[in-house]
Order: sequence, then C-alpha cells, then structure tokens
Amino acid sequence: MLSPELDEPAPKLAKRFRDYQTFNPTEAKAIKLERNRLKRRRNNLIRVVAGLALVGAGLSNYVNDVRDNQELQASASISIQVEGQALDEANNDTALVFIDGYGTDDAGIITEYMGRAVQPVIDGQRWSVKYNNAGLEPSEIAERIIRLARQLGVEHIVFVGRSAGGNTAMLAQEEVIKHSALSVDAIVLISTPDGVKYLQPATQTQIQIVEAFAGVPGIRHSGFLRRLGEVGFRYASWTSSSNPIENAQNLIETINDVNAKLESNTLPGMSLMFDQMLAIQTSDIEQRMENISLLPEYEVHPTTIVIGTAAPGYDRVVESEGSSASIMGYATKFDVPALAYDVPGADHFYPQRANKAYIKTFADAAPEIQATIANQKSIASLHRITSQYIPPILKEIPKD
Repeated sequence: MLSPELDEPAPKLAKRFRDYQTFNPTEAKAIKLERNRLKRRRNNLIRVVAGLALVGAGLSNYVNDVRDNQELQASASISIQVEGQALDEANNDTALVFIDGYGTDDAGIITEYMGRAVQPVIDGQRWSVKYNNAGLEPSEIAERIIRLARQLGVEHIVFVGRSAGGNTAMLAQEEVIKHSALSVDAIVLISTPDGVKYLQPATQTQIQIVEAFAGVPGIRHSGFLRRLGEVGFRYASWTSSSNPIENAQNLIETINDVNAKLESNTLPGMSLMFDQMLAIQTSDIEQRMENISLLPEYEVHPTTIVIGTAAPGYDRVVESEGSSASIMGYATKFDVPALAYDVPGADHFYPQRANKAYIKTFADAAPEIQATIANQKSIASLHRITSQYIPPILKEIPKD
C-alpha cells in the first residue's frame, strides 16, 4: 500500500503495480514466475501442435509415397535389354548378361564399362538386366534370358555380375541350366562377396540396420528412406579422402546421382535393396559350385572368373582378398573350372574410374580364360559324341 504522504508511487513501484497489480515484491515475483510457466506451457503446446501437424503432413506424404511405389512395383516386371551386338558377327550366338549389385535398378553402367573389358575376351551380344521397379527374382531373370535367347538364336550365355549382382548371377545361372538347353559358358564375379561374412564390417552394419527396420510398415517401398539409405550406404565414396573439400565434392556428386535415379524412378523404394541383401545371404556360392560339379559330363561346366581388387585400390564394401580366396577354395574342393584375377586401383562404387585397369587385366588374362572355356566345351562335346556313337553297355542285368 502507498504511504498517505505519497501522492505518486515511485517509478519502480508504479511499474510493478502496472505489470503485476501489486506493490509487494514477493507477490510480484511469484506472479512473474507463474506467468513465465504459463508462457512456456503455451509455447510448448504450440510446438507440439505444430510438430503434430508436420508429422501428420509427413506421414501423409510417407503413406502416399509408399502407396505409389507399391502400385509401381505391382505393375512392373524384369526385362533384358540388348545393349549391343558381338564384336564379331559370328559370335552373336553368345550373350553376355550383365547384372549390377546392391542398390541398383539396372546394369547399364557396368554393361558399358565392364563390357569394354569382357567383350574382347569373351565375345557376344551385350545384354543388361533391368528390374524396372520390380522385385528381384532369379527365376524371372532366367525366364527372360531364355525367352530372349530363343528369339535371337542365342545358344551360349555368360553371366557378368558386379558386387551383389554376382550373387544374383550364381542363382540365375542354375535356373537357366535347369530350364533350358542353353550353355552357360562362364560366370564372371566382379567384387562379389561370398556371403555376408565377406562384407567389410561397416557394410555388415549397414545391412543389420536395414534388417532392423524391416518390420516398419511400408519401409520396403519408401522413396524418402531409399534416398537417405542410398546416400548412407555410399558413405565410403564421400568419406575416404583426407581432404574435406574433396569429401564434400564427392558427397554432392553422390547426392546428385541418387536424386537423378530417384527422379527417373530407377530407385523407387527399399524393396529391391531388401531383395539384393537377401541374394547375398542366400546365394550360398559353395552350394552353387558343388551343383556345377554335379552337372552331367555332356553339359558345359561354367568357368567361374573371380575379379578382385589390388593396390592402389581398396574395396570398401567387400573383403576382396578373403572372398576371392574362399570362392577359389570351393572350386578346388569340387574340382570345377575357376580363375581369379585382381584389378589394380579398382573402385567398388565407380567401376568406370578403373576402366583401363579392368581392360588390361582381362586382356592379359585372355589366353587363359579363352583356353579354359574352350576346354570345358571340348570335354562336353566329347562326352556327347561318345554317348551317341558308342553302344550302351549298361543295361538292366536279368535276374537269375
């Protein structure tokens, strides 16, 4: 209360009364604290409402994104694209089938760059596998290959798989052999892991993360998460340099590449990545090599050609040396034809960067590769001839 002798309160007191309707400092402080508490509560409520609105909008976009990609995949199917003819027209009865790896929708890049290395050594038409937003089914890939081979008069198939594409190739070649008379002459495995155990630790962690999120509704068809995931999975391509500016430039290049593919609907969601991850886990290269050894002698036994990485290159995804040694170990165990070579300076993410080294490696190995494949064809041909012209001696023996 004001003293009777005071006509006007002091400015400080007047302000306190104006702001808090009291002259008592303790009461004013309590009112101030309460007002601040209510203000914080109001602001928090506003943030929550705004956050929920954003989440709602984001959830709506997520749902629409997932639905669109599900519809896209439901109407999609795998195709085989003829990218080029044989260097020598006489070799158009052979097709080189390129299959790219983890996170890719088509094999256009490796058909162009790996084709330059492989085709002069094993000549034939160049075909690329395109998923076209469809799921990964080795049996469907094989069916498309068989159908196109019949249309074009192709009799021999050579699979060229990069990274997880090699795992898919190992599965698809069995289907081709099982369901057609086509001769699978060779399987080229470029930077292919012999299962998850031969992935680099960081890549194993990435796959574990994908598996951990596998139960999230709609994640298999989320373009947004596919964008984030693809940039993350390529982390080695934008963190490997000691120069921060170079890393930043590589990150921008990676983001632009991912965006371009997403905008062209070649990376529609996570579904293909799950399928390709499954191919790495289930391809069981040891079993595939054993099955090759069990093929009839009158059938060509495919020559497996294992391509790894040598210095100054370093495979940031696959434990190249161990994986190559493991696959070659299976070949020795089951006595099937196999060859192994390392490419100096190879880059797992960008095969075009070491294109000259790939070309030289294959050129240097050409005599051995060609002789091994030719030998397997000769063995099969000899057994076919002998089975036709030598009278059968194994007949049912009459019982006494």
